[in-house]
Amino acid sequence: LGTGLKRGDILLMEGHTAVAIDSDDHRDTFPVMITNCAHSRIRSGPGTEYETLQIVTNGDILEAEGTTTDMDGFSWYRVQVDTLDMMGYTSSAYAMPLPQGKCTGDTWLRKEAGTKGKAVIVIPKGAKPYLTGRQTKVGIRVWYETVYGGHRGWASSLYVKK
Repeated sequence: LGTGLKRGDILLMEGHTAVAIDSDDHRDTFPVMITNCAHSRIRSGPGTEYETLQIVTNGDILEAEGTTTDMDGFSWYRVQVDTLDMMGYTSSAYAMPLPQGKCTGDTWLRKEAGTKGKAVIVIPKGAKPYLTGRQTKVGIRVWYETVYGGHRGWASSLYVKK
C-alpha cells in the first residue's frame, strides 16, 4: 500500500471496518477461480454495498493479493480488475484459490490438451503451477488444466503432479 500500514492494521473505509492486506508494493499474488455462480461482481470495497467495477463469470481466473473481512465477518479477495488499472474485491463465497501442483520435469503448457496442442510456455522442473481442477484424457495420458506464468492451458500428468 506504500502508506506505512502493516498487515492486520485496522482502517476505516467509507464508514466500514477493513483490515490492511499488506504494507509494501511487492506483494505475492495467487490465482482464484470464480465458482458456485453464473456471474459474480468485483466491487470497489469489501462488501455488497460497494460499487460494482466488473462482472466476472464462472470459471474466470483472477489474480488475488490477499483477503480481508467485512464488518459482517465475510471474507473477500483483493483482486486485479481487468477492465481498469486498479484493484477490487470479490467474495470468497464465489471464488476459490487454486491448489498448486509440482512439475517433475520440464514440460510444455499447451493451448489444448494433448501433444498436438500449440505449445505456449515451458513449465520448468521444480515449478509449482496452479491447477484448476479440470482434467481430460487424450490417448492414454491425463492432462490437467494449469495456470503458470500468467498463462492458462494444459499440462501432461506425466510431468505435473497434484
